[in-house]
Amino acid sequence: MMGYFQVTEFEKGHQLSFPLFIIKSALMKRREAFGDWIKYESEGFLERVEAIVLSIRVSVPSRCPYGILDIERIAICYLDHGLPSLKACALRKDFPDLPHLHLTPKSKPRELCLFDVRFMDQVYNQNFIEFVLRVKDWLDRAAVGKLHLEEQPMEPFLLSSAGDFVLDKTTYDRIIKGESGFEIFPTHVIQSDGPTSQLYIEVGSKKKVAGKNPFAILCIKTGPCSSQCISHTPFNYSELHDLIQQKLSIDLDREIFQFIRNCYRDKDKGKAYLKKYLILVLCIPRLNLKGEPTIPEIVVFGLREKLLEISLAIGCLRKLTKRKENIYVLQEYFERKEDELTKAKVDPFKVIRPFTKRLAMDMAGICEKVASTSFSVIGLGALGSQVVLNLSRQGISDWTLVDDDTLLPHNFARHALSGYFRGVSKAVALGDEINRTLEEAKAKAYDARFVGFIDNKIEKIFNTDIILDCSASYSVLLDLAYRARPASQTLSAYYCGKGYTSVLICEDSERKARLDDIDLQLKVRGLESPIIKNIYRTGDKNQPVYSTSCNSSTTVIAQDLVAIHAGIISRQIKKITEGSEARAFINLILEDGFGVQCESFVPSEVIVRESGGWQFRMSHDVLDEMVRCRDEKSPNETGGVLIGWINSFKRIVYVGIALPAPPDSIERPYYFQRGKKGLYELVQSINEATKGDLYYVGEWHAHPPHSSTEQSGEDIRSMEKISELMLEVGLPGTLLILGDSADIGCHVACGWED
Repeated sequence: MMGYFQVTEFEKGHQLSFPLFIIKSALMKRREAFGDWIKYESEGFLERVEAIVLSIRVSVPSRCPYGILDIERIAICYLDHGLPSLKACALRKDFPDLPHLHLTPKSKPRELCLFDVRFMDQVYNQNFIEFVLRVKDWLDRAAVGKLHLEEQPMEPFLLSSAGDFVLDKTTYDRIIKGESGFEIFPTHVIQSDGPTSQLYIEVGSKKKVAGKNPFAILCIKTGPCSSQCISHTPFNYSELHDLIQQKLSIDLDREIFQFIRNCYRDKDKGKAYLKKYLILVLCIPRLNLKGEPTIPEIVVFGLREKLLEISLAIGCLRKLTKRKENIYVLQEYFERKEDELTKAKVDPFKVIRPFTKRLAMDMAGICEKVASTSFSVIGLGALGSQVVLNLSRQGISDWTLVDDDTLLPHNFARHALSGYFRGVSKAVALGDEINRTLEEAKAKAYDARFVGFIDNKIEKIFNTDIILDCSASYSVLLDLAYRARPASQTLSAYYCGKGYTSVLICEDSERKARLDDIDLQLKVRGLESPIIKNIYRTGDKNQPVYSTSCNSSTTVIAQDLVAIHAGIISRQIKKITEGSEARAFINLILEDGFGVQCESFVPSEVIVRESGGWQFRMSHDVLDEMVRCRDEKSPNETGGVLIGWINSFKRIVYVGIALPAPPDSIERPYYFQRGKKGLYELVQSINEATKGDLYYVGEWHAHPPHSSTEQSGEDIRSMEKISELMLEVGLPGTLLILGDSADIGCHVACGWED
């Protein structure tokens, strides 16, 4: 049996390991179940590993071009190197090169690859008999050319490596195009200390490290290759040469000769290159099972000998004798020194694609429209930093970052950045992190406070598609709402309610409802919605202090809560970028469980009226409620009080609620006198429920049909009383008069004016 690897017999008294004993027992005692397909032959050691030998009959067609025999002898081996496992080895020495074979040295049996998951993930799920049946199925499929299924990804040309070789985008693109002769430079090198001693190399087309570049690159674009993998890993130059010659029809000696010839066109460059270590880069166009081209594969080999030594061993360079200095000349006819080429070790590297925008998009599954959205972000604290990094790692690359704060030690409790950036501007540090991570990122940072930003920098912020406020500052939200700007969509995100609630509100592109309007509608809905009302939950009174200043307290909220909110809000932002309508999202993490409840609504469009130098803003929902009350009480007049808030600096009256007439009101066709039964308690309860955000701002009533919305004499007298009352809190008196066709008149009287 010279054509097979031999299994040495066990010593007398040796007991089979449990898995192999189970397989042997099943095959011996249940022969009728396995028939003539699988038979036990013998047992012993294969390469010092315990094994049993099986004879497996394969369903081979009459003409089999794949090299599988009717009967294959397979050794089932048991290994226990920390993790117990089984492996199947073909004992035939001329077993064919097929897909799904593990790489082994030439002198070892070929090992079948039976699983499409990592060894660590399937080791404890192995059923011993199913393992044997899987071997039988592998052989049957190999005999008919269906070992590699159409839905499976392409097998790599090289299945093992001595390290990782990471390319930047420019170098990757140049190699894919088949360019050669350009230099690459190591930008980051790590030699691991573990038992595998893997080498990690990042390279680029621009020199970024001090010192001389020790590498020269030879890039070869080969002919197309099918999904069939190689049979073994080359460990020296001779094996590498033979492999490339056999699989790709490339003469590596000739390619190196041509490479040196091109370098020698520049005499100084040629001498310098001979002192470098050669990195061989193969760009291999791959074909799928249908013969269709797929993404080219890049395979990299590093030679441990310098280019000079390799060239002399190949024989394409010859050293001139009887010269004081070393002079080398090219020669067309090679005189190969096989012993030296066999000693020239080769390290195969696994090529890692650069983390480009396209790769990030593919990994995240987002569309081009979302990824091409440009963002300006104001506020890069715990929530803002995590949302920005979430989105940038999905391929969103255009960022303008604004924050005047510095990353301090206490920020590490919740901030996305690490201690590496301590003492650095949050905006600058986060921009640097994005640009380092994503190849095509364009993150611009401004270490400045947004409120009071000078106009020329504001223009840069407002030229993006999305403006995202994560500052948790109401002043910033209002500043964004008040500024006129191009058609950017503006969003505001923050967490509240002891950290268990987060909010994301978004203007529509036409700004029919601004951030300040949506915020008011959110507060009104919080009076009734069991989810939205959580925005008013107060945090822990005993807040941690991180310095000796009087304003150095911070909130009590765990990082895991911030991470959940950041993840949810990131998804909601992606959803918003796909459209242009206004939206509001409220997210509640269940405090006593592990779930999340989300509620959203489309904000109502806002009606804007001007009167006496003041602006009135109310949603259509408020107007609709007043119209409903008017229609319900018609032909009598009716009315009520207005709840909202007033910005005296901007002279804006926000109306969020129009309460109906109290039950003791007098309602007549041409007369209305508002009652007060239960009104004080109702207004006070709203004020307390909203933590003082909403309060009484004025009155409203409806005029009879066919009447004007201007003030009557009685209205004027009422306004004088209202303005005097509101003067006590420094606010104007306001009155809304509702007429036909939802026409509304807005009136204001200031008690401080004559």
